Amino acid sequence: MSEEYESLVEAILRRAASIPDLAALNVRSLIQPSIRLTTTAGSHRQLELGGSRIGGTPDVPPGWEWPRWGPPEVRRPGPERRHPDRPSPLGFIAQIDLAAMPRVADGLSNSGWLYFFYDRYDEPWGFDPADRGCCRVFHVEGDRSRLVRAEPPADLETDHEATPCRITARLEPTLPDELPGVTYNSPICEAYWELCRKLTDGDPVQHRLLGHPQVIQNPMELECQLASNGVYCGDAGGYESEQAKLLADGAGDWRLLLQIDTDEDGPGWMWGDCGRIYFWIKRQDLCSGRFDDVWLIFQCC
Repeated sequence: MSEEYESLVEAILRRAASIPDLAALNVRSLIQPSIRLTTTAGSHRQLELGGSRIGGTPDVPPGWEWPRWGPPEVRRPGPERRHPDRPSPLGFIAQIDLAAMPRVADGLSNSGWLYFFYDRYDEPWGFDPADRGCCRVFHVEGDRSRLVRAEPPADLETDHEATPCRITARLEPTLPDELPGVTYNSPICEAYWELCRKLTDGDPVQHRLLGHPQVIQNPMELECQLASNGVYCGDAGGYESEQAKLLADGAGDWRLLLQIDTDEDGPGWMWGDCGRIYFWIKRQDLCSGRFDDVWLIFQCC
């Protein structure tokens, strides 16, 4: 890690040490590094070929096909679907040039590109196993000079295209939003939350690669584990099922890959009511470079 990152960590530890209610807490053990992504809206003409971006369209190898997703034949009751009757193009979310990212010792490759897509027609929440396929993540290696700027498919709704944004990336330490075993609203809980709030430096937009997520509703690791293994999590029944008990231990394998926030001044999107989307991946898949089992969770206020 860079000296700048280590100085940020030390600042957190000094601040925690100055709070008596946190004296017994091992704050260092809770910290995870992340790569904070800040957007600057622009145009494709201002973006270098292969450069990291949020919104816009991706730069891809020749012959690459835009991912599509069709609505499942059977879904739980819910709002009227906005998905067309045929498989439709997923919305492009982000392109990450891994070679240009700060180094984080977590198994993520330091070469190639990651491409993130999500179904912006139906905006699935990820609690239903039928949501599999609503997001796609690709890792592509190759020669930058062979990349071409993709043209959005003709049937991609213009409302689902986002303003291209240049990304500024920097290492940033993160803390988990919740402390297991700590009583809600206790002095240590309140002191810890205040410590977490100071980490966000007052910026309400929190895009980040890796690290701890900023949770809006509930922790997501168990939901990812259950829904990705066929357990419906839209009500308490799924969590209380025998299958859930058998799968629960695997929840610890899931970690945040990419958090994308509401950002009306950047790409121009709003996720529900000031919400976020979270791409999750199993730790072992991240280390082996497998991105075909990424799971997405949507949360909002």
